[in-house]
Amino acid sequence: MPLSYCNSESTFILDFSTEALPGPTVDLTGRSYTVDLTDGQTVQPPAISSVLASLWERPLLISVGTQTESSLELAAGIAEEGSDVQDTCIATGTFSTTSINGSTFAAVGTSLSVPVENVAIWLYDLQATGIFAVDGST
Repeated sequence: MPLSYCNSESTFILDFSTEALPGPTVDLTGRSYTVDLTDGQTVQPPAISSVLASLWERPLLISVGTQTESSLELAAGIAEEGSDVQDTCIATGTFSTTSINGSTFAAVGTSLSVPVENVAIWLYDLQATGIFAVDGST
């Protein structure tokens, strides 16, 4: 691929390739993860990502129930205010389908109530994607 840069008359060739990320080398069963929703990206509805990001007050908690070579059982809950412990007054959502390919996962099909300034906002048909570290730490 020829590559040039700003105000340059010369170009150079940059050879590169990509390959799939390796999958986790550990069993993720029983592991839990804290997700800061302000770092996420809202895809639907369009143009609302920045508005929603400013409203999230508590992290999302994700736990792995079981793992196979191509799928995970994931559940999601909301943390107590100022904590990374699940708020048991808010229902846990279980994703209906979660696939894993290497380190990349895609979870679809759950609903979750998220408290925002003492008001419950329901997220329907929640979908999440991400990448696990090879050692399963994140």
